[in-house]
Amino acid sequence: MRESGKMRRGFLILLAAGFCLSAGAMTFETDGAFLSLDEHNGAVEYLRGADGVPRTVTAPEAFVLQLLDKAGNPVRLASHEFRYSAEGNELSYAHPNGLRVRVRVRAAGGAFYFRPEVSGIPEGLLLEWFDGPQVLARSDTRLYWPYMDGAEVSNHAIRLGTPWEYRPLGRTPRYRSIGSLYPGWAQMQFIASYANGVGLYFAAVDPHHTPKAVEFTPVDGLRTRLSLQTFCGDLTDGAWRPDWEYVLKPYQGGWMEACALYRDWIRTLPEFRNPPKRPAWMRESPVVLIYPVKGQGKDNELEMQTNR
Repeated sequence: MRESGKMRRGFLILLAAGFCLSAGAMTFETDGAFLSLDEHNGAVEYLRGADGVPRTVTAPEAFVLQLLDKAGNPVRLASHEFRYSAEGNELSYAHPNGLRVRVRVRAAGGAFYFRPEVSGIPEGLLLEWFDGPQVLARSDTRLYWPYMDGAEVSNHAIRLGTPWEYRPLGRTPRYRSIGSLYPGWAQMQFIASYANGVGLYFAAVDPHHTPKAVEFTPVDGLRTRLSLQTFCGDLTDGAWRPDWEYVLKPYQGGWMEACALYRDWIRTLPEFRNPPKRPAWMRESPVVLIYPVKGQGKDNELEMQTNR
């Protein structure tokens, strides 16, 4: 086993999984896990676990961000609109309007960490949100989505054509869902993709609980994008410099193991370090809690579909 945050550049590398890296790909390894970033824009090109099983498919963009002008009109920019360069473990993006994005990447403990920074925000514009790294999973996986009580999603296209269909959060159109906002409808700041006992954990290691949209959206019939769209209200000297990171971690298991990863981290925070004990009266209470569960049968004379 080897843990290293160093990158390697070279000729085409043929992985055991049969995947070819681009010639100038930036690569990272840690405890047998492997990450490749595209040579042209720094997007997540390939990620596999120590078991050799790929967890992602190639993403077309490294990030998307949105600014607002003084009238509240959005200006949305994607990584391909920036001039890209890389040095050491740092990705740099320069836009003609003076906007600069920098992403530091490191590998440790079998996981890969991304810390973005946005500076040079043009006068008259406000940075509203940042959505990166862009992560694409296969559409034949299951997702753990921490919406309300938590949901396991087997059909990634289930919301298409409904008021709950994915869209980047912002000013909410009338009669449209406000989306999976954390803190809010989303109870945790992570999402996971898994199949056949192997998974990918995508989380924000953010002790400040910055508002985020924890989301997913089908790209086509084969790929689904996982998103942690983050709102950038905390600016220092006109720049967004979060002191926390996003993490991509390949793991073994399904939704419960992903939740355990999040629980293990959240309990390192002072406010969660000593969770309150369940009081004895809760075990002795005569109160009966009834939970609605969809199943076969009728409820108020209406046929209910089986919960899947």
